[in-house]
Amino acid sequence: MPERPFASGPGPANFSPLTPLRFLSRSAAIYTERTAIIHGPRRISYREFDTRSRRLVRRTVVFGPLPTTATGKIQKFELRQRARAL
Repeated sequence: MPERPFASGPGPANFSPLTPLRFLSRSAAIYTERTAIIHGPRRISYREFDTRSRRLVRRTVVFGPLPTTATGKIQKFELRQRARAL
């Protein structure tokens, strides 16, 4: 097999880890209209999935998590603990 003189393997200049968030935005950019989610008869493209996910994140950042979600319950518990410490 021929030697590749410039291939030094993954490094900071040519590699970054693919996190779940990067995966979604990358998939939305590359596979815009491909199906990302199938739920019964409903099919959601990567673009729609990315758009809806970003909307949910913005809503959560601006208004905080819903009190009935796990994140909301943890936040409520932490606030109670802080109030008791005062």
